[in-house]
Amino acid sequence: MRSAIASPIAVRVGSLHSAAGGSRPAIEFANAIRERRLELGLTQTQLAQRAGLRQPDVSRLESGGGTPTLGMLDRLAHALELRFVARFEKPDVA
Repeated sequence: MRSAIASPIAVRVGSLHSAAGGSRPAIEFANAIRERRLELGLTQTQLAQRAGLRQPDVSRLESGGGTPTLGMLDRLAHALELRFVARFEKPDVA
């Protein structure tokens, strides 16, 4: 049975494109990946192997860099024992 986490990782995918500039959503996403990996007692290498990624890819994502594909996010979620859900929302109207 998969374990549940108290707060799901929720980030707008478009916001990850500005990760190199240190955008808040990208940093929150990076921190959430790192925290979940540590909760599971995994090294970056072990997470990379589970997700079919390379360790430098995991390191980059945990540093708030890179632009993961939807496929990468899905594999990463599965490796972190999470469920990947993508959804579209209308922007807030000011």
